Amino acid sequence: MRHRRRSSHASSPWPGSPRLRARPGPTDYRWCAGSPGIFPASSPAPRYPPAGIFPAPRRTPPYIYTEEEIERLLEATLSWGLAKGINRQTYQCLFGLLAATGMRLGEAIGLARADVDLEAGILTLREAKGGKDRLVPLHPTTTKALADYAARRDDYRICRKSGWFFVLRGEQRLRPQYAERVFMGVTRRIGLRDSGPHSRGPRLHDFRHSFAVSTLLRWYREGEDVECLLPTFTTYLGHSKVRDTYWYLSPCPELMNEAASRLEARWGTGHDGRRDPGSAHRAFLHPAPHAAT
Repeated sequence: MRHRRRSSHASSPWPGSPRLRARPGPTDYRWCAGSPGIFPASSPAPRYPPAGIFPAPRRTPPYIYTEEEIERLLEATLSWGLAKGINRQTYQCLFGLLAATGMRLGEAIGLARADVDLEAGILTLREAKGGKDRLVPLHPTTTKALADYAARRDDYRICRKSGWFFVLRGEQRLRPQYAERVFMGVTRRIGLRDSGPHSRGPRLHDFRHSFAVSTLLRWYREGEDVECLLPTFTTYLGHSKVRDTYWYLSPCPELMNEAASRLEARWGTGHDGRRDPGSAHRAFLHPAPHAAT
């Protein structure tokens, strides 16, 4: 006797996918693409996960260097590792460039010789974050420091063959992990980091945070129109949105106070004519939802 095979498609809510749904329980939940939540098949009302069920993203608090700490770090770098060769000068120049320009580590290491125009004092960053090129103008003192390094580097005949601006002994290309390793050792030596193998302390990327904070703080103190300058500064840092640059306000209380005072002077009066002392502070309580890089 032939049994007609029962088609499972008839009971499937998704045509063509008979086994997609498991056996229903007390409440049959369905997921609808593009819907605002997960809801029972018998009810159109959306249901959302309880608040706090997913942990909030955590950001590593940035370390803001003082000028004295940067000077000590650069000085200590010149006595780190082998004295023979160009390595010490390469790492010192690299760390100094990061501190003076706020560039990302990968952007600085990726500089080719042709990207460094010492005549005009301009760096060309090619395919930086977001796949975009950008120009970074240099302060004259930074240009001179790069020129001094380039002359010292080319004293070594083998280094002249490299197409990269930053090179190591034996024409070896500088890699991010090499720079991180030296930085960790130097910061331990000068006391900015504990001596343990998994110690926490300042990062190379914190040079970028420190540069942004010091620049914004100087503008506020000099009475510059920061709101007008901020879009240009955003482009300089390579941020895609101005709000990413505003995130640098959060780790520095001194900078927050300067910004708050400026905002209170402009928006500190309510509709009833009375001053609202908390209005400016609230404007900075919610910076960009993700850390700027």
